Amino acid sequence: GIVGAAVAWECARLVDALVGHTGFVGGNLLQQHAFGALYNSRTIDQIRGTQVATLVFAGAAALARGDLLGIAGAVACSPLVFTGLALYGFAAGFWLFVLARIDVSVAYPFVGIGFLLTMAFGALFLGESINATRLVGTLLVAGGVYLVAQS
Repeated sequence: GIVGAAVAWECARLVDALVGHTGFVGGNLLQQHAFGALYNSRTIDQIRGTQVATLVFAGAAALARGDLLGIAGAVACSPLVFTGLALYGFAAGFWLFVLARIDVSVAYPFVGIGFLLTMAFGALFLGESINATRLVGTLLVAGGVYLVAQS
């Protein structure tokens, strides 16, 4: 209904923002991605109350001289940041739940599965590439966690 359309319209207005677009790193990022909002050390105070889909910081000077409260507010209002923090909190709670029921020596090898899942989710949802080196490295880390847990 009307509420759903309003929420969809609000989400459609979220843009990617770049802080530090006038610097070397920010200039290169700007050439590779069309950011909907640009900020630097002189305009960083304008970010207060802004909701963004993704917020990229390319300059430490803008942070040092900028409105940190406004930046924190923009980050906190990002649905991606909020979702990530919520999932992290859920995972921490679930890990405590597991540890309360089984021994660490039994539970810890499953941490290795987390490395594999992270790589798979990065490829599926973020478009990250999985080359042979990354795959072998991830399998070695997961195998190492398993071996340490078995010793």
